[in-house]
Amino acid sequence: MSSFFFEFVAFIGGTLFSLITAVATILIVFELRELNRQRRKQYTGEFLASFNEFSFPYNEFDEVALAMLAPQSDAVFTPETDPKQQMLVKHLNTLEMVSIQLNQGILDEDTCRDYARSMFIQAFHYFRIYILNIREATSNPRLYANFERVVRRWERLNDK
Repeated sequence: MSSFFFEFVAFIGGTLFSLITAVATILIVFELRELNRQRRKQYTGEFLASFNEFSFPYNEFDEVALAMLAPQSDAVFTPETDPKQQMLVKHLNTLEMVSIQLNQGILDEDTCRDYARSMFIQAFHYFRIYILNIREATSNPRLYANFERVVRRWERLNDK
């Protein structure tokens, strides 16, 4: 009888230890996730504060100029020969780079959306013709796809 009692106590003790370990592990995982989110928000804030590439002289580009600037499918795309194309490609590349980081979870999306949602959406629609033409001219349908994905996602959130 005493061996049954000791086995029972050992079983209860082992089960209780396992239960406490599982609860502690779950709490640690949730704490680490929150800490990671806070660090990502802090990094995003620092990144956006030090980032001046979002300013762009939109007034230098109207729709007619963009249509003329955009390479046609039979033309060779050479932004290195045109300062306006260089400026535009640099800006679009910057927006694509930020979008890649958003899509990979490197930057905090809520913080970026609060900071730059309207600028992303306006820039995409403003340069849409150029983006479509440059995709065709370079035979690269995925060009600026991350940027477009972020804009579409933010537009859906805006519609809700």
